Amino acid sequence: MFNILYSALSVLSLLFLSGSELNNYPTNIILFIVIFIFINKMHKYKKNTALLSLILTFFLLLGKYKIYLDDSSGLMLAIKLIITPIGTYILSQHLFGYVFDILDNKKIKNITPISYKLSFIIAFLVICFSWLAVLIIKYPGIIYPDTLNQIIQSFGDRPLNNMNPLFHTLLIKVFYNISLSFTKDINIATFIVSLIQLVFCSFIYAYICKYIYKRTNNIYFYVATLIFYGYISYNVFYNISISKDAMYTVFTALFICMIDNLCNEPSNKNIILFVITGILYSLLRNNGFYSLIVVTFVIIVLCIKFNFKKLTITMILTLILTSVIRGPIYSAIIVSSNKQYVENNPNIKSPSFVGSFLFVVPFQQIANVVVHDRELNEKEEWLIEEYIPFEQIKEVYNPILIDPLYSEIEKYCKPTRLNIAKIEYFKLWVELFLKYPLDYLEAYVNMNKYYFYPNKYIENIYYTSIYPNEYGIKYIDNNETLINKIETSYSNQKKIPLVSSLFSPGTVVFILLICLYYCLLKKNKTTFVSMFHLLVNFLILMAFVPLNDEFRYIYPVVACLPLIITQAISNNEYKEGDVK
Repeated sequence: MFNILYSALSVLSLLFLSGSELNNYPTNIILFIVIFIFINKMHKYKKNTALLSLILTFFLLLGKYKIYLDDSSGLMLAIKLIITPIGTYILSQHLFGYVFDILDNKKIKNITPISYKLSFIIAFLVICFSWLAVLIIKYPGIIYPDTLNQIIQSFGDRPLNNMNPLFHTLLIKVFYNISLSFTKDINIATFIVSLIQLVFCSFIYAYICKYIYKRTNNIYFYVATLIFYGYISYNVFYNISISKDAMYTVFTALFICMIDNLCNEPSNKNIILFVITGILYSLLRNNGFYSLIVVTFVIIVLCIKFNFKKLTITMILTLILTSVIRGPIYSAIIVSSNKQYVENNPNIKSPSFVGSFLFVVPFQQIANVVVHDRELNEKEEWLIEEYIPFEQIKEVYNPILIDPLYSEIEKYCKPTRLNIAKIEYFKLWVELFLKYPLDYLEAYVNMNKYYFYPNKYIENIYYTSIYPNEYGIKYIDNNETLINKIETSYSNQKKIPLVSSLFSPGTVVFILLICLYYCLLKKNKTTFVSMFHLLVNFLILMAFVPLNDEFRYIYPVVACLPLIITQAISNNEYKEGDVK
């Protein structure tokens, strides 16, 4: 009897979330029968999936709140608000119970036709030449807008700063200087810098392929990982571009391996590799440092119960060294470099850092209130206009992009204003939230939906060109027809069934949550710890994301998908050292 009720509620919740017609009786009856058969099967994990089911229900409701709230009023709205969360929760519980049953009953056969050493060599050659073919066609490479800003800084034509990771800017400077010492052609130099990054990233991903082969002892997992890194479009185009995102991502993936290695074999070699990887992970994107702080705190707490002494000490050491580099060492480099810049450009003042996305993300919610012409009192209007004029907000506001608003605030707002008025600003943010919570919700969902809602696809997956510049970095006599064919073939991957799921950040994030939750249920603390920083990356993204429709922010999590799945389904003890 209850299963019939559960099935009916599940069907109605799916119809409300999808916006489908309730009077399509044949389809709805078939859907009811399928769900009833599914729910009728008992799963031993059903009661243990409550938290995960609540999270999925919350994300689905948040991502689709407009569908079941718009054009609904009175009794129908009340029905939707009651049935949708209940039905979604019931279906999620049974779905996750079924998934955990599958994971429990899995049997990975040992199929190792090649040695571990050979698996690394093959992976390196396949990935390297797969990417190289595209890089040659796209000669001299791909330059992002952020990368161009770093190149300008590295050439001394703009003051150094840490808005884009300073460490990566310095790497660009070093490798451009080396390349330009061999050639005066800026395009050849750009190609060499791109090639250096390509080879390095190929090396790391080849190691990860080998790691997965050793972890599973199964050639099919190895081949799947090799295809993922060598041929999935975003892995190709990010790694042939000079990009902080590619470098940060490769160290995000490597960090999982290093944590796992250290937990399983706390040798001096693994400790040194862990510290180096952790430092680079923290320096190649600013949120990597914040992630390391959170992960270190969590591991300290876990150490009390699980005795992770060596890992805890190593994490604290890594955090201290990173803090020293990001603090006094960075300050000395920036002061020294910018002093020279001011001497060479006496009429140009070195700009100070005005704001941060920590400030502007909440302002996006305030701006949404202004855009909707909500009623504001005199003090609220005055305080908002201290940062940016009302009409300017309406002109530049973009629901999924913070950058225009951020730029305008930098133009209109004095630096001293941002430093002094933080408390007033926070009070304003709270007051308007209490008055217009739905406007805040709308702004938040618009900024984050693509990152947490399953089956949503981001259009701007990767950049495929060279951002206009004054240095002469450009495409010369490239075969446009061939380039278009290559780019189209890679772009069409997201239209392939199943493969298309790899292009949905929300789907990948839920695979991560499922695997982490499963590790907790199985009390697999080492695996949980090794992947926890991915969850922290996602949460930082959800809190301070500056742009919704941009894949590169979630790319570090997506690129770790083979490791996420492998860590969850493989309980084999992993030790360094070849067996062949």
